[in-house]
Amino acid sequence: PPRARDVLRRTLRDGGALADALRRAHLVDDAGAAVVAAGERGGFLPAALRLVADDVELARTRRRRALLALAYPALLLVLASVILPLPVVVSDGVAAYLARAAPGVALVVVALVLGVAVVPRLPARVRGAGAAALSRMPVLGTLVVDEARAATFDGLGRLIAAGVPMRHALAAALASSALSTWRARIVEVERALDAGHTLADALAAVPVGAPGLIARIALAERTGNLDATLPLLAKETREHTARRMVALTVAAGLVAFLVVALGIGRALVVQTQETFDAIDRATAE
Repeated sequence: PPRARDVLRRTLRDGGALADALRRAHLVDDAGAAVVAAGERGGFLPAALRLVADDVELARTRRRRALLALAYPALLLVLASVILPLPVVVSDGVAAYLARAAPGVALVVVALVLGVAVVPRLPARVRGAGAAALSRMPVLGTLVVDEARAATFDGLGRLIAAGVPMRHALAAALASSALSTWRARIVEVERALDAGHTLADALAAVPVGAPGLIARIALAERTGNLDATLPLLAKETREHTARRMVALTVAAGLVAFLVVALGIGRALVVQTQETFDAIDRATAE
């Protein structure tokens, strides 16, 4: 965009860093700017830019899949909001029906607007804090942490394969994480590596993975296969997350379907009872 181009030119012409220029132009968020800054300091800027570009595309794909997964429960909620109050049309009129149906439909519309237009434009610190809060929830927390783990493993493996030194590669991979709690440990991780600790020890201190994953990373370090093992771990983690997401979506859709079915059944019973009561009153009169 012309505005972003002008901001980039002005910032770079004034001696600013590329990371600051990209952030001021709103082309990357704070996490992406941190990765670019690490690439500038460590001399692996092309690899850092590729990592940021891949992360942006991956975030769009995740958001698209999440919205598609929630489409069926949202549709059921809209149908429930429209169908369940239908008996009110007969008893109280159209205005009363709209007053009961509108809140559910409005709730779905607001949720879609937040998911599509608002949340993606929030600052990285806000989204990172939100991801950290979600990571502590019983069901969604596992999905958030697994996705952050997969992104960290994938980015770290690609940076190592590109020849980036371990210290800079790990800092950049953690900087691109969706979890602010992980990004806050970057300095600590760098000090651990500087003190002679292994990558497995540094990741275990964050902690990024379960003991089984850390053990596989330690084995890859000893055998020199980190560049192949880390992307494999990322792939396995994403497949596991996808299976959990499918199960969660099916469960949510089933619950929503049962709620709608029970609501419709109850509405039919109530309407039938009211009809019989009206017939009884008319007969008595």
